[in-house]
Amino acid sequence: MKLCNGFSLSINHNFITQPPLAIPFLIIIHELLLNFTNFVIKFTIMIITKIYIPQDYLPVIIQTIIVFGFVGTTILITHLLGPNRNTKEKLENFECGIESFGNARSPFSVKYFLIAILFVLFDVQVIFFYPWALNLKELGNQGFFEMLFFLGVLIVGFIYIVLKDAFKWNQ
Repeated sequence: MKLCNGFSLSINHNFITQPPLAIPFLIIIHELLLNFTNFVIKFTIMIITKIYIPQDYLPVIIQTIIVFGFVGTTILITHLLGPNRNTKEKLENFECGIESFGNARSPFSVKYFLIAILFVLFDVQVIFFYPWALNLKELGNQGFFEMLFFLGVLIVGFIYIVLKDAFKWNQ
């Protein structure tokens, strides 16, 4: 009785016999040739479409290894060669040169955080001026008026926070 993939079943002895050795060998050669053909096709497409392969990233990988090696070596050398004198004063908390007092868990005023957030907000907004100034000629009048609108929104926001007394620290 014939089964799939070249296997046959012997009715007389009730066991499966394998095909001759040459057939699996031919199947393996066929698969290798098929894989090689696929490799050649993929490589050709890669060259034509300029797909980057891992070898293109080799300089970045080398530089990353050098950077991490330098940092790790520097940390290790300073740890091994540097002085290790643990004194009472050295182990105390340091608060910007001011003697620490009271509980470290004392709450900060919300004004502190509000001022910090407003500083970051307006600081980030100013960053948008640099690329705009570089490309002003290319943007033309439309870019100029868009930046005026942007400045208008920025000024309205600034006037709003001034009217809400966000900058008055003592309240």
